[in-house]
Order: sequence, then structure tokens, then C-alpha cells
Amino acid sequence: MQPRPRLLPVVLATAVVPALLVLRLLLDRYVDLRGLGPGLLGRNLVAEFALMVATVVIVAWARWWRPTGLVGPWKQPWWTALAAVWLLLTLLLGLPVLPRQGILAPLPQVLVLAAMVGFCEETLTRGVMLYGLSKYGPLIGGLVSAAIFGGLHSLNYFQGVPVSYLVDQVITAALVGLMFAGLRLRMLTLWPMIAAHATVDVPGLLAGYPLNVAPEAPMVIVVSIGLMLPFGMAGLGLLLWEQLNGRNPLVDR
Repeated sequence: MQPRPRLLPVVLATAVVPALLVLRLLLDRYVDLRGLGPGLLGRNLVAEFALMVATVVIVAWARWWRPTGLVGPWKQPWWTALAAVWLLLTLLLGLPVLPRQGILAPLPQVLVLAAMVGFCEETLTRGVMLYGLSKYGPLIGGLVSAAIFGGLHSLNYFQGVPVSYLVDQVITAALVGLMFAGLRLRMLTLWPMIAAHATVDVPGLLAGYPLNVAPEAPMVIVVSIGLMLPFGMAGLGLLLWEQLNGRNPLVDR
């Protein structure tokens, strides 16, 4: 019998991300990890590995391998097309940073880091949080998990990311969170979202995120949010569909 959704794993999943930030700051101050990669790459690799261990511990403790979508069926795989369109659009916007000389040098470390980020963030948000909050219905679960996902990106302020960039990042992350929540309800499996999330982070990490981030003009923010808005509304539509039809796919299986 599948374990029922509850809130304590959601609280733990939310708290572990600020804890990761503290670890990153401590590593930056006291440990020299430049041998693992330029800039903050070395410290982020170590910190993200610690987050991955914590993520697996939370899932194992809650016995939520299947409820989080890490184990189980992949239904309606054609919905992957929506994530693929989003991924293609986002990569096209991010690829212009790559032609700079030497930017591909840390590619192996970046691929490892991106894979861990995709796994951890999707497992914690569209896995643990979405399932734990699904006790209140698919719409509330999707909205709240997306809001938490967007809000947690505001912590990047403490890594030196400009406020204007953060405004864009928080809002677009929440919109992507809505889309991914809707897709999780349709497909059940979490792995397509993990793969898309990991892939979309690669250009930014290669460009030196979060160190090499420039402030954004208001018009750039508006355009960026406008491009992501249809994807967020598509996810919201999927959540509403399940809610209005009285279904809760993560629980009713």
C-alpha cells in the first residue's frame, strides 16, 4: 500500500535548501575547492552532492520512492513534448553565451553539477512537496509547490545575484514549477522533468552562474516572463483539469 501524503517531509524538503546555502557559504570561506573547477564550481559540486544525499535520505525515510515519481509507471509520454518545447526555447536563449573562448573547459564538472541540481530540485519540489501537499488537492499542491520553488530561488541573492535578475528568476521559476507540476500529474514519473531541468541549467553554469550574472533591464524581465507565461498557464490548466474533475492522480493509484 502506498504511503499517504503528509506535511513533515514537505517541511524537511523546504528547509534543506537554505541549509545547503549555509554549507556553500562555509565552504567558500574555509575550504579551497578550486581544484574541482573555476569560480564557485568546486564548492557548488560539494554542496550539491550533500543536498543529493539529504534528498535521498528524505525520500527513503518517508518511503516515497513511488509517490515522488522516482519509481513507477510513465503514463501519457506525449506530454513530454511540452517540456521539450520549453527546453528548446530556453536553450536557444541561453546558447549565445557559449562561444566565448575556454567556456567549455569545465564541461565535465558542469554536467555532473547540472545532473545533481536537476535530480535534487525536481525530487524535492515536484516529488516530495507536490505529493505531500496533494492531500489538499492537485491545484493547491501544484500552486504551493510552484510558489515554494520560485521563492527558494530568491536565496541566490546571498550568492551575489543582482536583484533585477532575481525578480526574473523567481517569477519564471514559479511558472516553470506550475508547468512541471501539471506534467507530473499527467505522466506520474519524475524523470522527464529531471532531465529537462538538468539540461537547461548547463549553459548558465558554463557561463559562470552565479558569479557572471549581469543586472537585467526591465524590458528584458518583461520579455523573459512573457515567454515563460504560456508554459506556466499550460501547467495551471492541467492542474485545474484534475481539480475540476475530482481526480488526484498522485494519490488515487
